Amino acid sequence: MPELTLTVNSRNYDVACGEGEEPHLRELAEFIDGKITAIVGEGGRRG
Repeated sequence: MPELTLTVNSRNYDVACGEGEEPHLRELAEFIDGKITAIVGEGGRRG
């Protein structure tokens, strides 16, 4: 089972995934990180 480290909001998360899922998880992490960056840029953290 592949393991990788994803960075979201300047925090690292170690995750395991199924074989071949690594690119999709990296893409999701980049998407989520972009959303968080946009929210912070609008004036603050939510949640």
